[in-house]
Amino acid sequence: MNKLKDRKSREPLDYDIFDYSSHASTYFPENIKINDSLDPNSRWSTISNDHRQFLMLKNSYLLLFLISLLGNSLKSMFVMLKK
Repeated sequence: MNKLKDRKSREPLDYDIFDYSSHASTYFPENIKINDSLDPNSRWSTISNDHRQFLMLKNSYLLLFLISLLGNSLKSMFVMLKK
């Protein structure tokens, strides 16, 4: 079986947060290491609405990323208001 296609053969990567653009009050970059999508403490958020936000990760060995999923972005929602 091809290990690249076998989801069960994938293991979490060990990494450190090397650098980041900013963070909101309690949403530190290190929070992304908590793998619990239902836990609000496992999130990183920024204080800016600028789309130029980044996290720089550091690991101790060479990696080849085929797919990287760190989370999802929040999209603006339009609300209909009546006068």
